[in-house]
Amino acid sequence: MDIKDTYQILRKSMGIKQHSDNLPWHIKPATRLTLASTFKDLGYTSGVEIGTKYGRFAEELCKRNPQLKLTCVDPWVAYHSTSQERQDKIYTAALERLANYPITIVKRPSLDVVDSIPDKSLDFVFIDGDHHFDAAVMDIIKWAPKVRSGGIVAVHDYTPMHWGGVVEAVDGYTRSYHIDPWFITYELEPTAFWIQR
Repeated sequence: MDIKDTYQILRKSMGIKQHSDNLPWHIKPATRLTLASTFKDLGYTSGVEIGTKYGRFAEELCKRNPQLKLTCVDPWVAYHSTSQERQDKIYTAALERLANYPITIVKRPSLDVVDSIPDKSLDFVFIDGDHHFDAAVMDIIKWAPKVRSGGIVAVHDYTPMHWGGVVEAVDGYTRSYHIDPWFITYELEPTAFWIQR
């Protein structure tokens, strides 16, 4: 499936219309769950989720697309006010939640894993890891090339945060790489995404 085919399915399943001026489209009423369902419509069978936490979205990805082989990458290490003891419990909960799905769990930082994935080998990457600017922009820079032409690069939590830099990372990347069009789901914690060239 090429870029044009992907765009046509997105138009049908998410109500996207033509747009190009490097400003994102806010897609009403699409959410990241709509995007997960659209991955099935697109016939996607290989993807990576960066930042899995409890595994809730990973579970939704697999429920909505039983053919999906998903890799979940998360170090489950202490950060901010979350202790290592708490992260260990979250990791155990994720393992239990995802035990019955064809998921590979990789308990390492995303940038330690990225070079082991061949370029243009994935149907999608869903980035929801460290939200600080440096980490978010490096995840986008390093993981986007792993997605084949016509696949989807998605970045969750495209919303202003006092300690986060996801909005700035996505805005900077899409401007620098002349990505047009790109889209934002319409929800409290939006997901920005675009079709990989």
